[in-house]
Amino acid sequence: MRKFIKSLLLFSTIVIGGLLIFLFLSNEYMARKGFNGWNSEQNLFQINQVKHYDLAILGISHARNFSRGQNHFITESKLSRTVLNLGIGKGRCGLNEQNFYLQYTLNRGLSFDTIIYVISPPLMYGDLNKASNTFDDEAFRVNFIYDYLKFGGENIGQRLSSYVLSKFSLSYLSSRPENIWLDIQTKEMEKVDSGAVEEGFKLAYGDLNMSENREFDYNKGLLRDFVDNVVGEDSDIMFIVTPTMFGEWPGHIEFESFMLELSESPHVSYYDFSSLELPASFFYDHHHLNTQGHKYFLDSLLNPLIKRR
Repeated sequence: MRKFIKSLLLFSTIVIGGLLIFLFLSNEYMARKGFNGWNSEQNLFQINQVKHYDLAILGISHARNFSRGQNHFITESKLSRTVLNLGIGKGRCGLNEQNFYLQYTLNRGLSFDTIIYVISPPLMYGDLNKASNTFDDEAFRVNFIYDYLKFGGENIGQRLSSYVLSKFSLSYLSSRPENIWLDIQTKEMEKVDSGAVEEGFKLAYGDLNMSENREFDYNKGLLRDFVDNVVGEDSDIMFIVTPTMFGEWPGHIEFESFMLELSESPHVSYYDFSSLELPASFFYDHHHLNTQGHKYFLDSLLNPLIKRR
């Protein structure tokens, strides 16, 4: 029996050791491919030797849109600021994990003058905190797992299991830097399609009762904690809602009331551009600006606010 146990332990050690060696070697292989914030949807490959950025951008797809296509270079050029975009799109990252990404960078010694939080209302009302595939595209980092276990969140076990297992998948290992958003960013809308807007709301919100939404109440607590922690790091926070073709999002009244409450802090500001009337040609879908719309937004709206800070 002892011999069997020893053999089992030896076998387990060899297997675990082999898996760890594979993870670290594959990580080096992936790092050489040249991933960054504008040719992928990943964050960890961006966090390198740079220790200070003027701006950090957080949020879901509306935040990531600041870097997709050629937008990252346009954003830095128009704002005359260095930018680290930590936004995660594709419906896989909730408020808690967005906050964690920033905390992880702070733990690595990075600093920022201003945090631009593109606070799309669906991020507050939806159940994205339960997504298990949030980190699947990210590089393998032991300190990332350690920090996340300390930070906490919903669905931790499944999210971390999916994160580790994804590193052995062919889709991850064969992925390469590519800018799939270049063509999308040149598309232009012609008019509002009410049916498509309603379908989009169902996808973003699900079957939610806006007046009794537990996710909204939960996320309010997360955002309050976030503001307290970031203000303590000597960074200003600018919450913005980007323009849409349909105006205000569902749940706007409760959402804006809470955001105005947060903005009472001297280091926090809130700007809602959702109802700003822009040409349909500035959008590639009903709530994402294309590149020409993004340029207009930076020049006419965001840049004046940044310069005043």
